[in-house]
Amino acid sequence: MDINRTPTGEFEPVTVKVPDGFPGYLLVICIAIEIALVILFFLTASFSDKSSLVAKLFNLDYEKNIPTLFSALQLAAVGLVFGAMSRQMKHKEALPYRLDVILGLGFLFLSFDELFSVHERITSSLKHLPYLPRFEGEHGVWIAPYLAVGLILYLLLMKPLQSVLRAYRRESLIIALGGTLFVLGGVGLEVLSYELIRAHDYPGYVYALEVAMEEFLEMVGISIVLYGSLLLFKARSLDGGE
Repeated sequence: MDINRTPTGEFEPVTVKVPDGFPGYLLVICIAIEIALVILFFLTASFSDKSSLVAKLFNLDYEKNIPTLFSALQLAAVGLVFGAMSRQMKHKEALPYRLDVILGLGFLFLSFDELFSVHERITSSLKHLPYLPRFEGEHGVWIAPYLAVGLILYLLLMKPLQSVLRAYRRESLIIALGGTLFVLGGVGLEVLSYELIRAHDYPGYVYALEVAMEEFLEMVGISIVLYGSLLLFKARSLDGGE
C-alpha cells in the first residue's frame, strides 16, 4: 500500500495494490492448508480420543476451532477486499458503490456467522414456525431464510452483477465457481447428510467422509472466491479504478 502527503502536509488516503502473482500464491497456500486440515481431521479422529483437546481443535464438524477460524479469516478477507474496492475504485452507474458495499458486508457477516454460529441461533429462534422446511431433529431451519435473503440480494444486484460479468468475465466466473463450491459444501452436502447419511445407521467413516467433503468444498470454494476477488481488484485498478 502507498501513503503519500498532499502539498499541505496531510496524508492522502491509503492506496492498496495487489502485487503481481500474489493471488495465485495465496490460493496455493490456502488449498495446502485446507488439505492439511482434512488430513489432521482424519488422523485425530482415527488415532486419538474424540474428547481430547487435539481432536476437538481439528474436528471439521465442530465450531470454534482451527478450521472454523481459518474459514472465518478467509471470509473476512473477501469482505475486506470488496470493502477496499468500495473505498478505492471509481464508481459509475453500471458498477455502483452499493455493489461493493453489500458484497463486502455480506462476506463479513458470513465470517461472523462462521465464528459464532449465527445460523444455529437462527434455527433455535425459528424452529417453532411450522412452515419453515427442516430436517429430522429440527436441524437446518436456517437454510430457507438464508436462501431467501440470497435471492433477494441477487435480484437487487442483478444488473450490476451482469455488468461486472461483461466487463470482467474471467474474474467473475472464478468468483462464481468458488461461490458455487461454497454453497454446494455448506448447503448441498448438508442436505445430503441429513436426508441420507444421518437418517440411517451408516458406519462412522461414511459420516466422517461426508463431513470432510462438506467442509473441504466450503474452504476451497471461499479460497477461490478470495482469489477471484483479488484478481477483480487488480483488473479494476488497471482499468483506472472503475
